[in-house]
Amino acid sequence: MAGTCRVSEAEWEILEALWAQGASRPLEIVEAASAKNHWNHRTARTLLRRLVDKGVVGIKTEGGERLYHPLISREETRRQESRSFLDRVFGGRASSMILNLVESDALSEEELDELRKIIDRKG
Repeated sequence: MAGTCRVSEAEWEILEALWAQGASRPLEIVEAASAKNHWNHRTARTLLRRLVDKGVVGIKTEGGERLYHPLISREETRRQESRSFLDRVFGGRASSMILNLVESDALSEEELDELRKIIDRKG
């Protein structure tokens, strides 16, 4: 995936289908994504094509069939999208984001305990 390539929320749904299914025929991806999101097939195919154009999804031919497959892992995509969000919304400052989450009560007590453990390990 290109260094700063962004994946839209809708494109993310197509990637989720690919990560769950592995290399798949277009119809399988379209049906999985369309069923969950109530998209028509044309919408799902357009999103799949955009991901190919962005270099996020590749195409290979196997047994005469075109199979689409993700070129980036779920974890790498999460890291890139998290960094993009952090840069856009919090000026790249992770501490600002964490403080915002803690102060807004968006974290459960279990999540706060986990965060404390991480901070203790880092400290």
